[in-house]
This record gives sequence, C-alpha cells and structure tokens, in this order.
Amino acid sequence: MQNKGSNFKWFVCFLLFLITAINYMDRQVIGLLKGTLSEQFQWDEYDFSYIIMGFQCAYAVGSFLMGYLIDKVGVRKGFVIVAFFWSVATAAHALASSVLGFLLARIMLGLFEGGNFPAAVRAVSTNFPKSERALANGLFNSGSNVGAIVAPLLIPLIAAFHSWQASFVTLGLLGLVWIAIWYFSYGEKPAANFADEAEEEQVEPQKKVSWLKLLTYGSSWAYIVGMAMSGPIWWFYLFWTPNFLEKNYNASLSDIAAPLALIYSIACVGSVGGGWISSELIKRGKSVNFSRKIALLICACCVCPVAFAQS
Repeated sequence: MQNKGSNFKWFVCFLLFLITAINYMDRQVIGLLKGTLSEQFQWDEYDFSYIIMGFQCAYAVGSFLMGYLIDKVGVRKGFVIVAFFWSVATAAHALASSVLGFLLARIMLGLFEGGNFPAAVRAVSTNFPKSERALANGLFNSGSNVGAIVAPLLIPLIAAFHSWQASFVTLGLLGLVWIAIWYFSYGEKPAANFADEAEEEQVEPQKKVSWLKLLTYGSSWAYIVGMAMSGPIWWFYLFWTPNFLEKNYNASLSDIAAPLALIYSIACVGSVGGGWISSELIKRGKSVNFSRKIALLICACCVCPVAFAQS
C-alpha cells in the first residue's frame, strides 16, 4: 500500500506535467497561427523570425534569471511568480497588432517561461528518491509533448469558432487556474519526508554549488552540448512545422492537426520511455551514469532511420 508521501509526490509530478503542457501550448500557439497572423498583418518570413528570435533570446536569459529567483524564494512562490507573468504575457498577445507588439509579448513570455524547467527539476529533486527521479523527470517533461499534441487540436477550434485572440486569452487563463491549484496544495517541505524510511534515505539534502564549480563538472558540459545539438531541431519543429505543412501541402489549419499530433505523440513515448529505461536500470543495480547514457543511446539510434526517409 502506498502511503501519504508516495501518493503526494506523484500528485506533485502531475502538477508539474500540467504546467509543462500549458507552457508548451503557450509557446506553440504562435507557430500554429502563423498563417492566419501573416495574412492579417502582412508578415514575411523575416518578420516571423524576428518574433521567434526575441522569444528564444529572452528564454535563454530567463532560464538563468528565473532559476536564480527560484533558488532565492523557493519552488512554491517561484512557480507562482513565473507562471503568473508568462500567463499574462500569453494573454497579452491578443492586444498586439504589429511585429513590435508581438515581439514584446514574446520577449516577456520567453523571459518568464525560462523558469518552468529549473523549478520543475528542483521540485523533483526534493520530492523523489534518486531511483525514481529519471522517471519523474520523464513524466513531467512529457507534458511538453502532450501540450504540443493538444495545441494543434485545440487552437484551430478556438480560432475557428471565435478568434485568434481568444486562443491566447484561453491559454493565459489556463495558467492562472493552475497557479491557484499549485499555491494551495504544494508545500516547500519535500513529500519524501512523509514517505517510508527507505525512500527518505535516498532523498539527499540540497547542496549549494557555485556556478563556477558547476562548470568544472564534465556532466554539466555534456548536458550543455547535448542541449545545443538537440534544441535547435526541437524548436524548428515546434515553430516552423505547422506553416511548412500548410504551404507545401496546401493544407488548412485543421488539416495539419492530426500530423502534428502524431509527431508529438511519438515524442511523448520517447520522453516517458527514456525515463523508464534509466529508472529500471538503476533499480537493477546499474550506476546512474551508465543507466542514463544507455537510455540516451537508444534514443539516438531511433533517429537514424530519418536518413532514409523519401517523403
């Protein structure tokens, strides 16, 4: 029988999953509406690229600044702050009527959305024993794929039955609802403190490490290089695939919903599966380093068949 602590930590993981899904829906909506917005505001590809670049640059800075904020105020308050401001930024897109207006809204969105993953990873590290962290990280991270799946199914409906502005406002409101649930249910005390002794022993106390010290670790550079190689591909698919399908296959916004949902459904399987594989290997006595590298190797091999795609 699972005790209170075990149940609560998975509830925390579920909340992290939800906000990550909302986070990705917020950032993906502009890619889905690119055709509509380009037609209404007479954007060219350069205009759209400036808007996307503004988000990306702000997100890079925000990951650092919001991570620092969360370290200072804690996960509970930190998540409330960043989720509130990025939800407001999402809704603010509805007021934009120029490239500059969208650019400013995207910069604010990127700046505060940068706090999602630092906060979520910290919540996992303080609520889960080491043997379950990879699975917990995989589960909450799958929210990014679920958000990317739901967005192309939901956004076209909202835009068709109401307006493109309503799409941004709806997503902003979803973020505010999540904030209320998070604030009144999450406490800074790790859920593992309420679990059994075996789990509690695996949850290590948080240690403060300087930024310069982090840069001396090989694992830090491995993560940086890995993200630098995979990130551009992921972002390209997220922002440019919808309009690519519309233009090249003469498809409408509703036509591309199913193909986009399929792409991110497969990504979701990989996210959860990768976490599950490494967690299982750790439970069977393999080292954390070995287990996670094996999971990454399997994922890397899955990319190889792409080279043989003909259409």
